[in-house]
Amino acid sequence: MILDNQSSFQVSLIPSVSQKGLEQNTLVIKVCYRFSMDGELVPTDGDEISLLESFYGDPSCSSIETTYEGAPFKEGFEVLIQGKCFPEKHQNALFLTASLSESSTGSSRLFWQKSVNVFGERHIKNTVFGKTSTRPELLGEFDLKWENSFGGRCVAPNNKRFDHNPVGVGWKPKKTGVNRLPNILNESISSLPRRSERATGFAPIASQWAPRLALYEQYSKALLDVNSSLPEAYCVAPSNLYNCAPLDQQFKKTPIFPCQLILENWYREAPNLELMIKEAEMSLWHMPHFQRPKKLIPKCDTLLVNTTKQEVTLLYRIGLEKSERDHDSDVILVE
Repeated sequence: MILDNQSSFQVSLIPSVSQKGLEQNTLVIKVCYRFSMDGELVPTDGDEISLLESFYGDPSCSSIETTYEGAPFKEGFEVLIQGKCFPEKHQNALFLTASLSESSTGSSRLFWQKSVNVFGERHIKNTVFGKTSTRPELLGEFDLKWENSFGGRCVAPNNKRFDHNPVGVGWKPKKTGVNRLPNILNESISSLPRRSERATGFAPIASQWAPRLALYEQYSKALLDVNSSLPEAYCVAPSNLYNCAPLDQQFKKTPIFPCQLILENWYREAPNLELMIKEAEMSLWHMPHFQRPKKLIPKCDTLLVNTTKQEVTLLYRIGLEKSERDHDSDVILVE
């Protein structure tokens, strides 16, 4: 197939395997906007579509910096928020909220909302009454990475880890040295993390962490079972295999655009930033060799917000299963 992109969007046509295990080409369209503190959205080129999952450092001990945007399929819709918050000066605690509301009917209907507490640096302190935490230090520009949420791993020889966030802090304090406590919490501050503490955040989850790891292990086992019994058989993958948002940021359906995204307390210049996100206007056609053109309707399955770059990205996707009638000169036109 030949891709003819006449739009202003980033577009990729990627050979892949469908959820049903069949060969296909995945068409991914990336629509990017830059936003200002007054809520205005302006189209921008954005980065090229990422075909690799990249990390801030060593993948075994750091979180995702860039998600795999060329996934062959996703289930429903997901929201991802990466980057920093910029609180007022002289604050040692912050209550952050993000919400998405459907605004297509003139009235607003809440689609999703999530809040977290952010605290300045804290450490475990030994006192005559036992262990407690130091008072939070003042917050500056703060990165909402998983490295600052609850979690962690043990050092050799046992190498145990907190599977939902092995790059975090506070799970297994060291016997010596400084023990940093998590900055990002579900609830208001407590002296020390409890056994029931959960990792919380808005950023993407790596494929080797829970719960995504269980999906990949399940799929790998199914592939081995199928290939060992019937070499020509195919294996159906979990529909959410490539979804990488926290579970409370994944949804079975795409919201109805336009949608209003509200970020509360992320920016000192705009403590209640409102962004109106509209459906991207595009026209897609499959133009087969010696056949009538067929209109394609991609689905928006990802909303990614980068608060540091002040960018909003929408990812649209459609799988085109291969058939015997396909021809190398077939054209996919994007306008």
